[in-house]
Amino acid sequence: MANEAVAQFEGHLARAHDYRESAQWEFMSRELKEAKSLCESPDFPDAARRRREVVGHLGSVERRLGRYELAQKLLEEVLDDEQTTDTQRLEVSGELSVVYRSLNNLDKARDICNEQYQVARRMALKGEEEMCRAIGNLGMANYQMSLQNEIEPDSELLQLAISQVEERVERARQLQEKLRREDPTSKTIRKARTWESIGLDRLTLCHAAAGNTAEAVRYGEMSRQMTKDSPDPTVRALSRFFYGQALLRDDQRDKAMEMFNYTAPDDQCTCAIALCKEPSDEYCEYLTTIVNQGVDLLRYDEQNYNALDYAVFADHAGMQEVILHGLRSTPNLAPDDIKQLLDGAHLKRHYKEIFQEHLRPELSRGGNNNSIQTMRVTYAKLLATDTEKKRLFDDFKFVPYSKFVGHGRLPKSTDKLAITFEDAAKAHHPEDETDFDPYVVFFSYRWIGRKGDPGYPCPDDRHDTQYKRMRNAIEDFLAESKMDPERIHIWLDWACIDQSNKDPGVNALPVIVTQCNAMVSLVDDIYFSRAWCAVEASLFQTLVNSHGQHQWYSHALLSQDPPTIITHSDGTVENNTDTVGKLDKCTADMATINPNDLNVSYESDKPRIAFLHKQSILLGKATSGS
Repeated sequence: MANEAVAQFEGHLARAHDYRESAQWEFMSRELKEAKSLCESPDFPDAARRRREVVGHLGSVERRLGRYELAQKLLEEVLDDEQTTDTQRLEVSGELSVVYRSLNNLDKARDICNEQYQVARRMALKGEEEMCRAIGNLGMANYQMSLQNEIEPDSELLQLAISQVEERVERARQLQEKLRREDPTSKTIRKARTWESIGLDRLTLCHAAAGNTAEAVRYGEMSRQMTKDSPDPTVRALSRFFYGQALLRDDQRDKAMEMFNYTAPDDQCTCAIALCKEPSDEYCEYLTTIVNQGVDLLRYDEQNYNALDYAVFADHAGMQEVILHGLRSTPNLAPDDIKQLLDGAHLKRHYKEIFQEHLRPELSRGGNNNSIQTMRVTYAKLLATDTEKKRLFDDFKFVPYSKFVGHGRLPKSTDKLAITFEDAAKAHHPEDETDFDPYVVFFSYRWIGRKGDPGYPCPDDRHDTQYKRMRNAIEDFLAESKMDPERIHIWLDWACIDQSNKDPGVNALPVIVTQCNAMVSLVDDIYFSRAWCAVEASLFQTLVNSHGQHQWYSHALLSQDPPTIITHSDGTVENNTDTVGKLDKCTADMATINPNDLNVSYESDKPRIAFLHKQSILLGKATSGS
């Protein structure tokens, strides 16, 4: 068992490093958290050392996601551990110096850079790498301190900064040359190339501050050419920004705007997005500069996030205000459009928190734990203590199967058959809510109601086709599982989402799916062509494949004949619609279609569909396709 756990740990760590190469930080974070969970399990071999390694990498990821306080906490934890090796201490110090600068703690940044530089000089190759980073970071600390003079930059400090950043560039070049000779396949070659380009970017700042804008442009062009083949879209975009800013300082505005707004099909990260990915007061000033020039703030990157999304994720009020100011100046963008963008960004942030910080850890525990039940309790407590999430997301509700049967048709929210998990749990066992463990079936289906049908708009037709299919599916399930019908509860949108205030219910949809034991897809010829159906199926497929505690079924009609109505001589009407179907467990690869490519009723749903599809991937365990 120990060997198996170590193999799993190494697998997570290897995938994390692969994601690092392509700058997929959220996926890297997922793998590291899985590895950390293994380290913290009982009797895990060499747990303390392996945990330090993972925590250091997590600090690096949090820094890149702009969560500097959390990054500082993680990195300082590693540095404060007496068992941390010098090699890891150097690497962590480099990350921490960037964090300190981003938090405007320049004295701490300079102190740790000096310490890092002195230690690095005593070490071999790893020391050469960290000396390169340390001298560059030291140069930037001195550059920022040179600008604290209110009248004009401190020329002595500025020249010192230039010489230190130039040393960084030269060290990066030497390191690349050495590695090409000694280890041509080393991944550090690309890393050192990135350090060189970052040094060139910083030289644009230093020379522009010294008034030498032509030299700033020259260095910016060099960096731009170097980073064209970088796998990291943020590196490419930041290089364009520093080049563009140098051009702007050199009175070449048109060329500068080309850089600021540049995107391509395989390079969608704009300068504004890149700056918001790594929030700081320094980058907020840069953002202000390009927003005042009128950059496009309505573009989305490869992850389907825009600049406002990243500013909200990082909770950087300054950057949010700069972007909102720019959006208010955007032609043909109404106040309601801006509000929708801001609400959407906050919604995405809370989704990420609920999925990745609260629900996924429960699923990852696996084993004999009833993770689904634990998630329900966790979600209920989260809404009870977080007013913003309570405003945005609906409670987990369901309809008791007996009431569903007794109603005779699809119940609507106004029929008041749906009850919250919290209320049902208290009614079942007032002293211990966790004792109530309903089996909740989520129905995923198309709305087939048409104009002229009774109660339109309604998800069912006049023949109650979908209701009867649901009844038939549950009857088959009960016959196979031998489960007590009293334990069965139903989740369906028409009953469980307030139809007069849909947003909280629609917002909560993927969170609700995760808390259901099973999903039944009422499939037909076009079920998988609808984006919302496909995203629900994709999410449930992830849960089934990764965690093994959910069940996914499809219900297909045995007869595809259209319904016919027979009117008898006595005036009675007989509907011979055949709603008998076959209930089958879905295969692992049933929902392989990308929901982003499918039809939606409203174009405004597309960004949300794309975001939720990504969250469904992050919710699962890594596969070769993730």
